Amino acid sequence: MSDQLDLFAPPPTPPVPPNPARIPETADEPILPGTYADLDALVADCNRCRRCSLSEHRTKVAVHRGNPTAAVMVIGEGPGQQEDATGLPYVGPAGQLLDQILGSIGLDPAVDVYVQNVVRCRPPATGCRRPTRSRLARATCSSRFGW
Repeated sequence: MSDQLDLFAPPPTPPVPPNPARIPETADEPILPGTYADLDALVADCNRCRRCSLSEHRTKVAVHRGNPTAAVMVIGEGPGQQEDATGLPYVGPAGQLLDQILGSIGLDPAVDVYVQNVVRCRPPATGCRRPTRSRLARATCSSRFGW
């Protein structure tokens, strides 16, 4: 168990106070560890984000739902229509099925699970496709609140 990566461990160096001026404007530049003091700061940045073309088509940003300190984390690819409308990941048909599956093994999705997507904005409705490298760069996780 000790060789497992702890996604919720604090970064090895003290976090840098949030500074929106140092958040890169394009997806070509990574967001540095320690950029976000907490999830509220991450959500605020995601709501302002215009780092890739997905921001042109979204209604809401679907960042996360559930308990960020839960032992179980589910990571999806990207939001669909219901997620774009609500601003929450996995709330459409796939999310409802996920919640039923989790419930069937005794997990409460609001308490025992943390859910988020690799990409937080809904891609244009042009069929299902894989996220581009620049879109994945925006969602790259490198610190406790840098994902």
